[in-house]
Amino acid sequence: MLDHYTTGLRAQHKQRSQYLTLGQKEVLLRFNEMPVVQVSVWEGMSPENKQKIVEGVTKIFEDMGIPKEAVTIVIYEEPKTNWASGGKLHSEVHANR
Repeated sequence: MLDHYTTGLRAQHKQRSQYLTLGQKEVLLRFNEMPVVQVSVWEGMSPENKQKIVEGVTKIFEDMGIPKEAVTIVIYEEPKTNWASGGKLHSEVHANR
């Protein structure tokens, strides 16, 4: 379990894209031969949890037959004031996290 940032990993195919669900966040991954995965998280995630994300995302591609050396992952940390869902800023909705 990756604390409140992520609650699981799920992947499904859709054309030449990959959908990845991290907790309640779903991101569309587009790839050809060398996937580059961009993950956005709230700022303050621990290095240990980032490592868990990197390992989990890499495993998804390995399970698809893509060598782990071909997978590039970039993690972007954003303040909660830059995220919103349902018309409310995450800084208000998730103030205690």
